[in-house]
Amino acid sequence: MFGFYINGSIHQIGFITDLLDKLHGSLYTDSETSFRIIQRDFSSIRVYFLPTLAEIIEAMKKDGIRVLILQDFHYKKFVKLRRDGVKFVQIFHGTSDKTYNLNRESKQYDLVCLAGRSMLEDFNRKRLNKNENCIITGNLKADRIFKKTYSRDAEIKRLGLDPKKKTVLYAPTWMDGMGNSSFRKFGLRMPDHFPDDYQLIIKLHPNLHTYRQELVYRLKGKIDENILLLENSDIIYDIVPIMAAADLLITDVSGVSYEYIAFLRPMIFLNNRSFLRFLYGSRRKKIWAAGDVVSRLEDLPAVIRTNIENPGRYRGVQEKIVTDTYTFTDGKTAQRIITALKSLLQ
Repeated sequence: MFGFYINGSIHQIGFITDLLDKLHGSLYTDSETSFRIIQRDFSSIRVYFLPTLAEIIEAMKKDGIRVLILQDFHYKKFVKLRRDGVKFVQIFHGTSDKTYNLNRESKQYDLVCLAGRSMLEDFNRKRLNKNENCIITGNLKADRIFKKTYSRDAEIKRLGLDPKKKTVLYAPTWMDGMGNSSFRKFGLRMPDHFPDDYQLIIKLHPNLHTYRQELVYRLKGKIDENILLLENSDIIYDIVPIMAAADLLITDVSGVSYEYIAFLRPMIFLNNRSFLRFLYGSRRKKIWAAGDVVSRLEDLPAVIRTNIENPGRYRGVQEKIVTDTYTFTDGKTAQRIITALKSLLQ
């Protein structure tokens, strides 16, 4: 009855599996890597690999899928299913200050599940809720943080790091053509400016590994014993456990910041100030109020040290952003989505 689709975006796997399992749904993919991960790590989930979208659509018809649940904007790929009465649901794969989620395609869905009040206000302001198809359910990815699914020490051990050292995570957004990513300006040179008494995890966006391999190779040449570069592999595909290991996050406008803030730990934001950002307009980033903003890499070591030694400097601001972003912090997003799906089918 309930179908899911995922392509090769393996970073989206970790948070949809709970909902998939509770719904006894079927997952369809045209990615061999996604198929392999699901089979290996989530054996209770029905997953089907089909090499083309046409074959996936036919399989969904044959299996009697009545609701297709998507976490990215794939509506146009499956619009033919409308003829068979299939309903479409959007649950998103994250939230951020980028305008990616504010897509006009949202109007085409029968149900749009939002993280909280702030996201709903954005949708109303952009007139994306004219059909009143948007509801607040919570965020599946953040649920595992609110439920304290992962502990710092356990994840540090799993990653093979020193539990006595403070750990910093650098997780930039991908180079999206809008100048949002800090990777080229800051990431490639960060190993040269990182304090030796801390340890650094670098978790790049999967699209950087896929489309900008030459830059990743340049970074690899600078890795030392205090730095762990996590490859885009089918072992390390879920960033939430990695965030749990970190005492401090360094990022830019990545949606990771809106997930990490649920830990109420310090964050540093890298200001790219790129020409493209200027060209397309510079919207103030709400999340940047929750931590120090660094515009020069040379300033980063001192700012890292300040935040490690004084982790609660932005606690009040962070708590307010968490309240605005996540209406629900009870870890029951899946249950609310399921209730909404049942109403949709009545």
